[in-house]
Amino acid sequence: MIIDKLIYLMERIEFSISKVKFSKFGSNNFVDLRSRFINKKLIRIGSNNFFGRHTILYAIPSDFGSSTKISLGNNVYIGHYCSIHSISELIIEDHVVFSDFIYISNVSHGTKLIKGESIMEQPWIDSGKVKIGEGTFIGHGAKILPGVVLGKYCIVGAGAIVTKSFEDYSIIAGNPAKLIRKREEN
Repeated sequence: MIIDKLIYLMERIEFSISKVKFSKFGSNNFVDLRSRFINKKLIRIGSNNFFGRHTILYAIPSDFGSSTKISLGNNVYIGHYCSIHSISELIIEDHVVFSDFIYISNVSHGTKLIKGESIMEQPWIDSGKVKIGEGTFIGHGAKILPGVVLGKYCIVGAGAIVTKSFEDYSIIAGNPAKLIRKREEN
């Protein structure tokens, strides 16, 4: 019991020290210690965000786009077991909510057929900027694929696979995701 508390305290101290390695790390962020941030200097994080357990933000160094690969606004909630990969530009605006088991990426492997070479040996390719608009909600297990731009205040249904962009206030679901209807004010 005491050893567990000491380990937890040591992990918190280690994470606090590592915050300076981010491109930006705002105030009042909660990060579960089982989350991972790879290449922190390429990640910008605003304030008042939540990162659930086993969340991964992986900013892949490359010659593509800006030096910041992943940019999160303020008041973003990222559930448990979410995986976000970026080789170019991936923007998550303010007040976005991710349920658990979300996958977002703008990276693909090369697909050339080279005799004796597996697809894993091919270089990663920038497959298009991803942007999640302000106030958007992404349901459990959804996948956002490269090149997708979601407008403001969209709702993405659970398990949806989003392969194309949608305008503000869209409610989308399915595989591939399709527009169900637009959100309306009461």
